[in-house]
Amino acid sequence: MILLENELGDEFLNSIEYQEALRKALEEAGTEIVKTVPSTHHEISARPIGYWNNTGVYKPKGITLLVVYTGGKWRSNPHWGPTDAAGDSRYPAPSSYLKPGAPEGCLIGKVGGSNISGGSPVFAIGNHGYVPPEYEGLLWLTVNDEERGFGDNHGQISVAIRHIRA
Repeated sequence: MILLENELGDEFLNSIEYQEALRKALEEAGTEIVKTVPSTHHEISARPIGYWNNTGVYKPKGITLLVVYTGGKWRSNPHWGPTDAAGDSRYPAPSSYLKPGAPEGCLIGKVGGSNISGGSPVFAIGNHGYVPPEYEGLLWLTVNDEERGFGDNHGQISVAIRHIRA
């Protein structure tokens, strides 16, 4: 399901949490909003078909995408409770994970490839982040886990994705 930004509601878009996450993501990306299209809203499963969720968002080269967590919880490890898109910072992912060094259970992304493999280098997003402008292709998002670990995952989170021309 994809919702346009105006369907997320003014209360949410004007919330301190959303504005702070947007500010941090822009700061990390080293850009400011010059031109945008409305954000789209996406449900990201902790247990996708394959390893990656297809957002349906095509990212042109030279465009920065901002990704901001908007709600929900997921669990990538049966030994502790559910988390938001930041994952659990107490457990940095080992080398067998899709994004080693990033927190287990955090939101990660790639551009291009398929739900199984390929594409750009994997990057961590967490509760707010950006997709670098040098990548071009379809945006894929998922939970940071090891390939053999997806079978015990549960839940989903929601994110807003906004195109920014830097």
